[in-house]
Amino acid sequence: MNHSTSNHDEWETMIKNNTYAKEMEAAGVIQATEILKFSNTIYIIKAITDQESEESSNTQQASDFVNNFELAMKNLCQFILETVKVIKEDF
Repeated sequence: MNHSTSNHDEWETMIKNNTYAKEMEAAGVIQATEILKFSNTIYIIKAITDQESEESSNTQQASDFVNNFELAMKNLCQFILETVKVIKEDF
């Protein structure tokens, strides 16, 4: 088996929770804001470009990323524009 996640325990947790993607960057952003005592509201919005799979190799995930990037960015932009409209309506 080719585990593209860090270790077998992580993969087992993902299966148990019916998870097909993992977030790896936002936690660092939040940690940095806590260290810097940044008090403003933070919105972290992400697009998923590839799916975790026990059978997927890192090469397959890289290929999925390239193939899905344009659609993910299009959907992300649309979501951000709609979100900004909602936020502006609240102010």
